Amino acid sequence: MQRVICFFKIVILLSAALSLSSCKLDTTITPTESADAGSEDPAPEVTNLTITQTTNNDVINSTNHNAFVVSGECSNLEQVRYTLGGVDHDTSCSNNAWSVSIDFSNTFLETITLTFSGIKASAVLTTVDRTFTKLFDPTEIVTLAGQASAGSADGVGSAASFTLLAGFASDGTYIYACDRSTHTIRRLNVTTNMVDTIAGVSGVTGTNNGAAATATFNQPNAIVYQSGYLYVADTNNHLIRRIHLATMQVETYAGSGVSGSLNGIGTAARFNRPHGLTSDGTFLWIADTANRIIRKINLSDAEVTTVAGTAGVVCTTDGKGAAASFNWPNAIVEVGDSVYVQENFRHSIRKIVKTTGVVTTYAGTSNSLGTQDGIGTAARFNRPTGIATDGNNLYVVDAANVTIRKISLANAQVTTIAGTVGVGGYTDGPALSATLNWLLGAFYHSNRLYITSTTYLRVLQ
Repeated sequence: MQRVICFFKIVILLSAALSLSSCKLDTTITPTESADAGSEDPAPEVTNLTITQTTNNDVINSTNHNAFVVSGECSNLEQVRYTLGGVDHDTSCSNNAWSVSIDFSNTFLETITLTFSGIKASAVLTTVDRTFTKLFDPTEIVTLAGQASAGSADGVGSAASFTLLAGFASDGTYIYACDRSTHTIRRLNVTTNMVDTIAGVSGVTGTNNGAAATATFNQPNAIVYQSGYLYVADTNNHLIRRIHLATMQVETYAGSGVSGSLNGIGTAARFNRPHGLTSDGTFLWIADTANRIIRKINLSDAEVTTVAGTAGVVCTTDGKGAAASFNWPNAIVEVGDSVYVQENFRHSIRKIVKTTGVVTTYAGTSNSLGTQDGIGTAARFNRPTGIATDGNNLYVVDAANVTIRKISLANAQVTTIAGTVGVGGYTDGPALSATLNWLLGAFYHSNRLYITSTTYLRVLQ
């Protein structure tokens, strides 16, 4: 039996070997396989969108702002699109090139980033971003709000009324202004020109804190925004007040309500008719006008200290700290390591170095009024009442001359940029032929200089 089994095993193994030796490679290719052999997907179409040239190397100014040219390459595209002011603008792609003229004249941002989209068959295939810088190079004066008649009406543009606008501030969305003679704080929507009242009761003076709508002030003259608060120089109350914008609550931040010159923490300090206010994020800087001194408040603990001048000493002596003197410092602005103070009755601009308290006369000459442009003390002013900055220049409201002056911080060069000397009025138009009147304050924001003109809120743009 075992011999039979072994025999069958041998037969099976031999059969398998013969089967393997007879295997052949099948090289037959079916017709379908032959048609596909050696074929590849077509190469994808390459699209490309570039910007190769812009007017004035991406810098927008008054001579090119309404015809600013951007051009480049646009391989395998049909159109190039950009959006400005919520409106789409398309230009064709021809021979792989594109060019567009952009009107930036009604755009007031300092930097403007546009996205350019390459389009084919209605689909966006590629994009490229470009950021442009718009210089503040104003050419015209425009009235945004207010009317000839004094009042306190809220409304859009000329439907609103003011009585005596003074200082300005901005939180990036709104412009805030002190309406001094109605004892209120007003707000302007820069998109719609809608004016409303956010704090104070028109015609009512007082020191009431609490809800902004029922709080009271007494001739607020200056205002500054810092970290969610509006700080207000409540002039005739001898106080620094603040408004919390998130809750619309008003509180007394510094000062006791009694005139004086004491330093101290918060309400332990005293002021005497403060007119000017600015902030560098660490300190509030205050033109404590009737004391003839410059003060600062530490925003971390509300400590008030005197930086320059001596209370009650009326003069315009340059010097350090208490050795310097002021006559009627009524407006103040900070830039970098210095603050600049306007001397209303002495027709000059003073400079204080923050870290040392050293005071010098920066532009104009004390007791010498006039209209001359020039460098530094060679220039002349006539009772300036407001001062602002764009970081590169100072802008001075030269009230009695009814003009706006610019002082370059690079070389103290003074030039007249708006208004006609000695010609008062409320006519809008080209900056140097427009007329101004009753100028009190100025504030720079997003390529516009906001100026007060009695019952009108106007801009130089």
